[in-house]
Amino acid sequence: MLINKPKTNPFCCRLTALFNSCLLTCTLAFSPTSHAKQECSIDALEAMENDSGDVRGFSAAVCKQLPHQEQFTMGAYLQWTGGSYAGERRYTLRTVIMDTQTHEVIARHTGSLYERPGLTIVADTPDNKDPNSPAPLWIDTANYKLNSDTRALGVRVQAQQHPEGANEYKSDYLNLFVHQGRFLIPVVERLPLYYWKI
Repeated sequence: MLINKPKTNPFCCRLTALFNSCLLTCTLAFSPTSHAKQECSIDALEAMENDSGDVRGFSAAVCKQLPHQEQFTMGAYLQWTGGSYAGERRYTLRTVIMDTQTHEVIARHTGSLYERPGLTIVADTPDNKDPNSPAPLWIDTANYKLNSDTRALGVRVQAQQHPEGANEYKSDYLNLFVHQGRFLIPVVERLPLYYWKI
């Protein structure tokens, strides 16, 4: 007897960005296993909490040592700032670069995210600590080379639309940054990479 099993097909797109008269082309593939856990050490979490200046803690946080600059670790976190229920919550999204050894935050970028009715960012689980729930954040260290001297660093945020009938909508939203000194300069913000599941 044959059983139909769901298949994960790569979602490919051509991202075109103009940066210093250079064309960036990339292929983006989605796989549930690509969102591997990127856990932060206690020291890294403490450094980011101190840098945030907010004692409310994080709704989600991820960290990853940069493969091309091992002296640096990239961190990103969502911090709830308002709204009580799924579909109306607001978050601060902060991306940082830390010294890998001392965990000193040396560069940062702060943005905002807003849910809308039916669209959630953080899984609605008790304290958002369900170990089987995928993190809504993922640090993307693919080689987004903008020119011979400049490489962009990515952070993806995953959002989920509540199912409507048999359709379930999800999307990664890609943010790309260039690290220059004490700044993370945004090159692309909230670029949607949609896919649907039936």
